[in-house]
Amino acid sequence: MTEFETAAPEVETPTNHGTDRYYRPLEPVRQLLLAGIGAVTIAGEVSDEVFAELVKRGEQTREEAIDAVRERRHRAEARSTEASSFFRSRMDDLLNRLNLPSKADVDSINAKLNILTRKVDQVQASQVDVEFTPSPPPSEPEPTSL
Repeated sequence: MTEFETAAPEVETPTNHGTDRYYRPLEPVRQLLLAGIGAVTIAGEVSDEVFAELVKRGEQTREEAIDAVRERRHRAEARSTEASSFFRSRMDDLLNRLNLPSKADVDSINAKLNILTRKVDQVQASQVDVEFTPSPPPSEPEPTSL
């Protein structure tokens, strides 16, 4: 061959298996395009699985959070009841030491006072009836001789 002659492009034959890249310059682009399509396909399949797993874990986490909130609320209510009972007993002890009546004592006294008030009212009403009963007119005194 001379300097001005060019070699004819080599055609892929069963013997060279397309290894000569000089004559197939778009082959890497084609492979890159196919790799991208494959990646999108795999990503779609994996993303469906990952999405399903995320939903499942989200539901589990939500249920765990609800259970945790319920447990904390129950513990807080128990502590509140315990603190209230403790405070009430300490106040009762303090009132007893100061010899002050408790609310129950005051309520009991009020109930007894209401009963006594009703009885006094009944007695007064019966005395009023007796006081207003007409009595016979007084007789005139007899003249006394002196």
